[in-house]
Amino acid sequence: MLAPQQGADVTEGSSTDPKDLAKLSLEDLLSIPVVTASGGASEERSRAAANVTVISRKEIRQNGYRSVADALENVPGLYLSDDGSVKSIGVRGVTPGLRGGTRLVKIMINGTPVNFRPDLRAFIGPEYIPIEAVEQIEIVKGPLSALYGANAFIATINVITRKPGEGTTVDAGGGLAVGSGDPGYGGSAVAMYASKRARLLLAAASGRVDRSGLRIQKTFDAQDDANPRYAPLFADKSRRDTSNPVSAFLQLAVPTEKYGEFSVDAGLQELDSAAEFQLNSVLTHRSRESLRNYFATIRHEASWTDRWSTRLTLGGSAGDTGPKDRFYLTRNLARTFMRSFGYRAFDAGFSTAYAVGTRFNARVGLDFEADREDILFYSAVLNMDEGMRPAGAAIDFVSSDTPRQRTLTDIGAYLQVSGAPIESLPQLTLLANGRVDKASYDAFAPPPQISARGGIIYELSPALTAKAIVGRAFQSPTGVLMFAEPGFGVERNVIGNLTSGSSVPQLVPQTLTSGELTVYAVLWDYAVLEVSGYVQRINDKIDFVSAGTDYVARNMGQETFVGAEGTLRGSFGPLRPFVGASYIKATEGPQKDAEALTGFPSYNGVVGADLEVPRLPVFLNARLRFVGERGASQFNIILNGRDSYTLPSYRTLDATITTAGLPLLGEGALTYFSASARNLLDERYSEPGFGGFDIPAQRTSAFFEARQTF
Repeated sequence: MLAPQQGADVTEGSSTDPKDLAKLSLEDLLSIPVVTASGGASEERSRAAANVTVISRKEIRQNGYRSVADALENVPGLYLSDDGSVKSIGVRGVTPGLRGGTRLVKIMINGTPVNFRPDLRAFIGPEYIPIEAVEQIEIVKGPLSALYGANAFIATINVITRKPGEGTTVDAGGGLAVGSGDPGYGGSAVAMYASKRARLLLAAASGRVDRSGLRIQKTFDAQDDANPRYAPLFADKSRRDTSNPVSAFLQLAVPTEKYGEFSVDAGLQELDSAAEFQLNSVLTHRSRESLRNYFATIRHEASWTDRWSTRLTLGGSAGDTGPKDRFYLTRNLARTFMRSFGYRAFDAGFSTAYAVGTRFNARVGLDFEADREDILFYSAVLNMDEGMRPAGAAIDFVSSDTPRQRTLTDIGAYLQVSGAPIESLPQLTLLANGRVDKASYDAFAPPPQISARGGIIYELSPALTAKAIVGRAFQSPTGVLMFAEPGFGVERNVIGNLTSGSSVPQLVPQTLTSGELTVYAVLWDYAVLEVSGYVQRINDKIDFVSAGTDYVARNMGQETFVGAEGTLRGSFGPLRPFVGASYIKATEGPQKDAEALTGFPSYNGVVGADLEVPRLPVFLNARLRFVGERGASQFNIILNGRDSYTLPSYRTLDATITTAGLPLLGEGALTYFSASARNLLDERYSEPGFGGFDIPAQRTSAFFEARQTF
């Protein structure tokens, strides 16, 4: 009952060939091993005490996904949007807000959180991890702070890397990207080695995508061309709108017979993207966001007996702005603005699990995080003389008595007990999980945070499983939300809640309480149905409010949502149709009677099919995604004379064709070809923005790739 910990191979023996996915029975789709919901132990997906979605390596390849973000876009209950630089994730009606990115979601690699700590954004595009290094992605919706502490708030995503098979394998490829701008490219390589003495995984990826040619659309009545505020928005289109992501990942593992396994994970993430649609910096054709993130984790895992196992982790990470990070004010190139912020963090954790008899498991854990952050402030270099200041002079927009660094810490301990308490009902499993965290944000320390989770899982038959889950989680404010300084122009800056310029009450962690019922059913050997219904309440919700002409985060009270999600997968020989959908409604709070939820569709879904053509051999995939109306941001509503408006619903069609491995260079050296297209219908739509405009989405794009394995 003591199964592999996080980061272990949960799908051992899998092949790179996507045709293996078609060999899975419908029951197999429910029994895929997962590790995230348990805190490390492998368990069947349908029996995990959480709503878990799994995206396998075969699905990643078969669907033409090139990043973690691509893989998440079709998961019911999630909604991803793009601000032209980084992706944001909303979950079950809750969105991260202005430049929130992924802060609502804890995103991990092999069980270790990996993000840019000052604002908790994970760069989930190609810069996060080379997608060819990924074995599977586990998405757990609902609160999971009872296991992972702060910020495992409304969803937790665990990216699990591949485990090399015996011998040496090399997988390298490259491709051509075609879109609204000039042609781009992408390339990646993975090298793997395994023997009885060691395992090694090396992966690297880079690329270039040109999104030039996008135009801001008029989305609300107050956008008047004659108004100086709006005139620059519609007079031009994006140019030099390129992204150059870079990622690298290394894993080295050394197993021993007596002392368990020692391993190290390390990685580099480099975000380098044009920023054509940012607040105060619209269509400058020069602004770029450049951030670098580094991480390393040393891990020891051991099963000392058939009942007792331990796990120890020590990790460090750091991040800062890259050399190309610079911004210009809209229609004002007199100054070049540069951000100064970064961090250095240390993490440590220990957990031990013990099996009590054959029916019960207990897990106890303790972890610690220390994060030394350089606060966000702006500097400007003059591009021309300004009074007594000559061109080239630099100005720091932070006072001399403002601390440039702040320390954030969190220490937490948890206990989890699970098992089958009734001997005559082995199909009934209960789980109880509790945790306490003590956090400190420099001089400000909120009260200890209590997290909890409980679950009842009952297997009525091999074809029908039901589970009920309740939980409570919390999320800490980020360093940027608390300590950021203004300075990028004279308006529309994010001011830290704890800075001297803030006049709102101190931020406290926001909390989530939820209950969920999920049913898994195999229908007549032809389909698998997964249905969930939930209710969730957020207290002390963190959101942005106006502070004069700037923005500041504050706690905004309570919101309650109810919703439902479902997927249906069929299997008819080589044809596998699927459909997924979600619906959500606000029942309490400021959005209760709103026409649409802010930045999140009340309904969305996907319908499509996978088709294997064995004689060619080719695999085809097509999916039609439909998204309902999204409500505008409060800032844009204010600019529209406080008249609410919505962004229209839209549909996108994606398709991928992939070959099986072709022995063009001889046996054992397989060649793969693929072609994928996004938004084939060239649907024009916008995502909610914050500075008097809404952000245009990407138009039709395609990627053609060839890969070679040795």
